[in-house]
Amino acid sequence: MEANVSLIMPVYNGERYLSEAIQSVLSQTLQNFELMIWNDGSEDASLDIALGYARHDSRVRVISEKHQGIAASFNAAVAQASGSYIGCIDSDDLLVPTTLEETKLVLETHSEFGLVYTDYIVIDERGRERKYGGRCTIPYSKEKLLENFMTFHFRLFRKEAFEQIGGIDESLEYAVDYDLCLKLSEITDFVHLAKPLYHYRSHADNVSHQKRDQQSVCAAEALSEAKRRRGVYEDLSQSFQFVDASQSKVKSLRFHWSPTKQLYACDDIFFKGQGLPPTDPSHDMVHLILAANGGLPWLPERERSLACFSEYNAVFLENIFDKVCNLVIFKTSVSSNILTEVLEYMNWFVDQHFAPFPISAEKAYTYFSQQINPFLISRLFPYYLAVKKHEKKASNYREEEYKLTFTSADQPATSEIDWLAQIMIYQQLEAARFNS
Repeated sequence: MEANVSLIMPVYNGERYLSEAIQSVLSQTLQNFELMIWNDGSEDASLDIALGYARHDSRVRVISEKHQGIAASFNAAVAQASGSYIGCIDSDDLLVPTTLEETKLVLETHSEFGLVYTDYIVIDERGRERKYGGRCTIPYSKEKLLENFMTFHFRLFRKEAFEQIGGIDESLEYAVDYDLCLKLSEITDFVHLAKPLYHYRSHADNVSHQKRDQQSVCAAEALSEAKRRRGVYEDLSQSFQFVDASQSKVKSLRFHWSPTKQLYACDDIFFKGQGLPPTDPSHDMVHLILAANGGLPWLPERERSLACFSEYNAVFLENIFDKVCNLVIFKTSVSSNILTEVLEYMNWFVDQHFAPFPISAEKAYTYFSQQINPFLISRLFPYYLAVKKHEKKASNYREEEYKLTFTSADQPATSEIDWLAQIMIYQQLEAARFNS
């Protein structure tokens, strides 16, 4: 009889806990299932362990490929799964004996639901129960999923629903679960089976422990894309608070602005003003580029560039500086993070002064340069940056590239007083230029 439940177990160098994980699946009260162990190029004994179980139990299928990451492996595994219902278990976690039977029954008896998720218990390296999982206790709603990192450690979903969303985004390697849940929530309803049917093992080798910064960035990307698909826009400052970038090497975050929170034509400070942007904000994006720790020393030519994949206007903050000119920002907390302060100030300023529409680019810039808090600017940029824009075509989007060049000094400013002096002089010169 063909199995109608396919359980996917990706494994990469997971020999330490793999046997326990497999045994917990083979001990299920539901007998008719297939366990697909996807070996993602492991360099330890994981493949040998998996093949050993496959030789003794026909329900175990082992597929071994070169290392390609969790996301790509999961998409490929689902494509080859024979079951109508798909579940996933990490190679270091455990199922309780009735997990598959109980979750399958929910979907079989409730056709209106496309996904069922359960509660979970956190266990330690030795399998000892430590605490009741917290994520599953948050009341689920499609909207709540945008506010909370709810990934549901165990979920069973319909394969046809997965095919309908086109799989998961393989670029979001460290937010596979979140991307999956966000996409499925847009086409089907979820149901919560409030039983602890999954044991999540917390240990030092967890991806969630080792790759916390990358996970935060990928989760923010998944969230941003979900809001784009749903036509939901957000406060930039609130979005950044979602990312715990404490001492992280964050590369790029993308967020969407609401129509009333677009920074219009702050010429030569934030972007090259071209008048009012289009009224449709669906593609307005912001890239916040945070320099990696020690990754960008002072360049001899004092010039860098970044690209935005957006058809419309965008705002750029490139190489955001902390008080010391070391090209790295450490986010210690949301309340004290200078970047969050600046973004909150921008949002307040735009709400207060850029509405109602329309407003000229010249007036917007002049007012902004006169009113902006110079201390915040001093914390953002030790130098003002001249912004030059050019465009180049790509296959399916217009790439807007901004070249940013230091203009005020050859050496880093040595104190906040120097920064403030430079800023005040610059503001006076710019105000005089616009008033002339």
